[in-house]
Amino acid sequence: MLSIRQFPFSRFEDIGILHTTCFALSKNPAQHVIMEAAEKAKRAGCQLSIDANYSEKIWPERREAQRLLSELCRLGALVKVSDVDWGRLYEDLSPKPDTVIDHFLKMGATEVCFTLGAEGCWVADNTQRHFLPARPVEVKDTTGAGDAFWSGYLTARLDGKKLLECAIAGRKMAELKLVQFGPLPDKVERELIYADLL
Repeated sequence: MLSIRQFPFSRFEDIGILHTTCFALSKNPAQHVIMEAAEKAKRAGCQLSIDANYSEKIWPERREAQRLLSELCRLGALVKVSDVDWGRLYEDLSPKPDTVIDHFLKMGATEVCFTLGAEGCWVADNTQRHFLPARPVEVKDTTGAGDAFWSGYLTARLDGKKLLECAIAGRKMAELKLVQFGPLPDKVERELIYADLL
């Protein structure tokens, strides 16, 4: 039930990143409001971000989801997609990393992060591609690990870090989440997120 009145359109110049998800886009009025906000945010110089966490149970209209994701890529969004999300969205259960990366970059995405769970992740833009392996941790709770990863990635990006450094910061946040039950603390110090960059 997201309302257009809830968006501070006059403040988009002060916002670094506008992030959304397939879950948020799955129903109106939120879908319409978010897409309108994305257009206005882009015009104001705000970076867009999308977690392509598609689920047919939530959003049965797969083609519509693909179309809106394409629209966000056209606006230069940062795209995070897991191997599971990709399989649900494009019905391709064993995608090659280059296929996934090329798909979104060709549509206009600024950066693509393709996560592979315990295997690690690929990050790419139009000039570089990197694979970052996962590290072994004592997993206690996987819920929210993808969101934690992306929060670390986006924080690093807002702080002007390079592409691979953003992925390393994301991995660190995901590790912090995986080793504890329940949510992360309300605040995680940047020194901890960036510990592996030193």
